Amino acid sequence: MTQQLPLSLALAEASESQAGRGENVPLLRQLSRLGTILCGNPDCRKLIVKPRPNQRFCGERCKTAVWEQENPRLHARDGVARRRKALERVGRRDPEFIPRGLELIRGLEPGDYTGEDIRSRCEAAGIRAHHYNAWGAVIMAAIVRGLLVRTGRYQRARDPRKHAHANPVYARRG
Repeated sequence: MTQQLPLSLALAEASESQAGRGENVPLLRQLSRLGTILCGNPDCRKLIVKPRPNQRFCGERCKTAVWEQENPRLHARDGVARRRKALERVGRRDPEFIPRGLELIRGLEPGDYTGEDIRSRCEAAGIRAHHYNAWGAVIMAAIVRGLLVRTGRYQRARDPRKHAHANPVYARRG
């Protein structure tokens, strides 16, 4: 189990043990000998006591902050614009694909569906995607238009090619 100590407490403990042994060892080296590391986020000052193997950060927030600093072009704020551009590309590739998928979704009975359920019904109706990822554009367009609502539940994929991926469950309201 990972334990976090405030920096001042950990430094005090390390200083006491260093002074008690009379060694002149740099503090961080001594902390690592004690099984303690500093969080890899330079803005975070937490020490991690007994870190998991390969653990560099005290938590997901610090890990995300460092990732965003190292990958500024892929920052989360750019995600909405990138998604919009991807939807436009799908629409340009096959202008009838998304409207036909939406028409099929409008005709569904009220109930819960996964993207896999909708894809199989579309394929049975003769609606084909130029790429497997294009099905996400139909689902996203349906959500934006209010045809589908996210339920917050997930269901394992039945298609063996998806390796039991957790599919979001969407509700089709009447």
